[in-house]
Amino acid sequence: AWRQRRAEATLALFNEMRPAVLVIETFPFGRRQLAFELLPLVTAARAAGTTVVSSVRDVLTSRKPIRTEQAAAWAVAHFDHVLVHGDPTLVAFGDSFPAARRIAGKLTYTGYVAAAADYSDADGADGAPGHDEVIVSAGGGAVGAPLLDAARHARALSRHASNRRWRLLAGANLDDNAFATLALGAPEGVVVERARDDFPSLLANGAVSVSQAGYNTVVEILQANARAVLVPFARGNETEQTLRANRLRALGRVTCLDEDGLTPARLAEAVDGALADPPPAPAEVAMGGAECSAKLIERWADV
Repeated sequence: AWRQRRAEATLALFNEMRPAVLVIETFPFGRRQLAFELLPLVTAARAAGTTVVSSVRDVLTSRKPIRTEQAAAWAVAHFDHVLVHGDPTLVAFGDSFPAARRIAGKLTYTGYVAAAADYSDADGADGAPGHDEVIVSAGGGAVGAPLLDAARHARALSRHASNRRWRLLAGANLDDNAFATLALGAPEGVVVERARDDFPSLLANGAVSVSQAGYNTVVEILQANARAVLVPFARGNETEQTLRANRLRALGRVTCLDEDGLTPARLAEAVDGALADPPPAPAEVAMGGAECSAKLIERWADV
């Protein structure tokens, strides 16, 4: 009954608004739990002449072949366009979606969606925020505690970064008790803070970034042109971050460390390796995903 009420409410809203373009995030390539609501919606939209668009990131989570085929069938039947917020020079959609050829005519790469970064404090000078530091970040923080804990102990083991400040940034989703434990156990030279608004400047001023390989974090690293060590989240059969990290490693832009091999000693070694490499060249990766998407949707709305 709850599902029926949701589906009916969604259709009622569509019929009230009659949009020129309907954009759905991830579905049909994910969000299968909402198929009961979204399939009737896209069916009604196509019947009404509305342009139907799927909006997806660069990498999809691994799935069973039968689900891949079902997603492709739904895309063929119900969607006019698929906006991929990435750049195939880094990751092609087919790298994580084997049935991409079936929908090749619907795919459009927009470039990565990068928030406008404030580099007003990114001058690299002594005293600038993050100057010559090892910046360790864990995104939202919900699954980043092991990385932060390893970094807390890695500084003393590093050959090239033991005299640098290590700044550990815990996201808002790391609970207060875990954050307090991390902060109270921080040795000299290690600073523990919550996430900061000037993170782009910290990356640009820092010596090396240490992080997982989520979409937003990787985009920020590329924007800042930072040396980076990536420890992709891979628990629970997650493959998204590992694929993204491995492609960056193949391009010579990052050093990678597997999560199941994460120890303070190995993290210190990875940081030393990144510091020994020359600074990366500016990334030749499209970053105008938001602007590109807006222009395409506006064009389709005028048809």
